[in-house]
Amino acid sequence: MSRIKDIIEAARSAAMTGVGLEEAMNILTDIEKEGKVSERESKAIAEAEAAIKRAGKIILEEAKKKLAEEIYGKGNIHKLTKIAIIGTQGYYPEMKEHEMVMIKRGYAVQILKMDWQGKKIEDIIDHNKRAIKDADEVHLFWDGRSSGTILDLGMTIALGKPLVIMKLNTKSIPDYVRKYANQFLPEDDLYKARHKR
Repeated sequence: MSRIKDIIEAARSAAMTGVGLEEAMNILTDIEKEGKVSERESKAIAEAEAAIKRAGKIILEEAKKKLAEEIYGKGNIHKLTKIAIIGTQGYYPEMKEHEMVMIKRGYAVQILKMDWQGKKIEDIIDHNKRAIKDADEVHLFWDGRSSGTILDLGMTIALGKPLVIMKLNTKSIPDYVRKYANQFLPEDDLYKARHKR
């Protein structure tokens, strides 16, 4: 019994320091496989797993920051760090690919919720409104028809957020969207390089 508690403490300690995260998680998995885990020990394992996951997120954020510093030079990391991606379900694979590119460039990126993801519409709207409000920039992939994207776009415009059009089919509302987004286009080369279309 005390051996298991010692192992759990070692795993928790490894998680808190960020050293040996994978090894610590393997130890916890082995203990659970033994099948001789009391309810108290099970709670300790759950706490250790949560600590490991928290440490992993911190390490990921630090890695993103370090990558951005390597790309742009220390002290030159761009001021825009949070990007919200809005768009049409049909463009989801392209949105996902764009998300990965922007993460590699050191941005915190989030594809906003869509109605096909099985949540209540009120929860989706509230989530997206908070994400747009917190974003430094909104990137758009839109077919010109999706009503959910129109709502997200309306919130973007109402909040005065900079808009970057990544993909847009031409129709009357998209024409207005392009005009709105163009007012945020600076002339500097860094901006153009960052947002290649």
